[in-house]
Amino acid sequence: MAATPKNWLANAKASGYVTGKEAAPRSAVVMAGPTGAMRRYGHVAYVTSVNDDGTITISEMNYDHFNRVDTRTLSANDSSIRGYIYP
Repeated sequence: MAATPKNWLANAKASGYVTGKEAAPRSAVVMAGPTGAMRRYGHVAYVTSVNDDGTITISEMNYDHFNRVDTRTLSANDSSIRGYIYP
């Protein structure tokens, strides 16, 4: 797959991976970044859980700080989410 995260969904689908709009544990979530380079290139994170309250918990790197892994929770319907790549 291409290194640019914004291309991951299309490339995954073209490579035979199942993609979709519904959150699932162990999937990759492809997002538009909020600003700067992330907005230009996109962002990818690992879905660690789908929660009963309609949120997802993700593990990601380089979101808040370069070279650091973070965990955060956001709405499964967050407007930045472009889709999911399933294992």
